[in-house]
Amino acid sequence: MKIKSFLALLVYFSLISCKSNSIDKKIKSAGFYEEDVNFSTLTNNDKTIVYFPIRHVGTKNFYNNIQFKVDSLASKGFVFFIEGIKTDSTKLSIQRIDTLELKLRKIVGGNVNIYVDTINSTYMGYPFKNNKGLINQPKYSKLGISKTNSEHSDVSLDLLIDEYENKFGTIVLNECDYNTSPNTVYQCITVPENNKKYIVLDFRDIKLAKYITDSPHKKIAVIYGSNHEKGLYRELTKMDSLWTYLSK
Repeated sequence: MKIKSFLALLVYFSLISCKSNSIDKKIKSAGFYEEDVNFSTLTNNDKTIVYFPIRHVGTKNFYNNIQFKVDSLASKGFVFFIEGIKTDSTKLSIQRIDTLELKLRKIVGGNVNIYVDTINSTYMGYPFKNNKGLINQPKYSKLGISKTNSEHSDVSLDLLIDEYENKFGTIVLNECDYNTSPNTVYQCITVPENNKKYIVLDFRDIKLAKYITDSPHKKIAVIYGSNHEKGLYRELTKMDSLWTYLSK
C-alpha cells in the first residue's frame, strides 16, 4: 500500500463512519457541491495570509474558481503553502513506509488515498449518486500552483507517526490491519478519537503556524482543509498577539 499524499484526510475523518445509505446527505452537508471559494485574510502588520479552504473532492466549477483566484494571487507575489503528508523513499525503507502507512490508516480509520470512483459511483468505498459530477481534487499544477511559487508546509509521515507514538504510545497493528486491503472499507479497531484529533489537526496546526512564523515570505496563501483554519489562527496568536482577521 503506497499512500503518496495526505490530501483527503480531513474529509475522510468526517465521513468514514457514515452508513452507506446516508453518504449522499453527508457529502452534501460537507459542502462538496458548493462552487464558490470563500477565503479569509489575516495579518500581523508584517505578513499577510490568505487562507484557501480547499476541498479534496468537489465540482469542476469549484476547482476552476480556485485556479482563477490562485492566478490572481500569484500575479501579486503570493507564495502558496500547501498541505500533504509525504514519505521520503530515499530515507526510509519500503518496509518502514508500509508500516507507517498501516499505522496512519489505523489513526484515520481508513485509506485516505481512495476518494471518488466516478466509474462505480463510490466515495471511500461507499456508494452514492454522483449526479453533479464530483471529481477528486486536481493536482496542484493543474490549479496554477507550481514548484516555483509554492512550498510544502506540512509534516512528513514518519514525523507524524513518531509524534503520535511519543505522546500516546506505540500503535500496535494486528491481523485485521495486515489483512484488510487498501480498497476495502476499514473495519479494524482505531485509536481513541481525542488522540486522532490531536494528530490529524492540532499537531499539524502547530507545525504550520511555526512554518509561517519562520518563513521570510510576507505574502502567503495557505491551501489547506477548512478544519485547519481555526487551529492555525489559535496557534499564530499564541506566537504573536498582533495576528488578526482583515476579512472572513
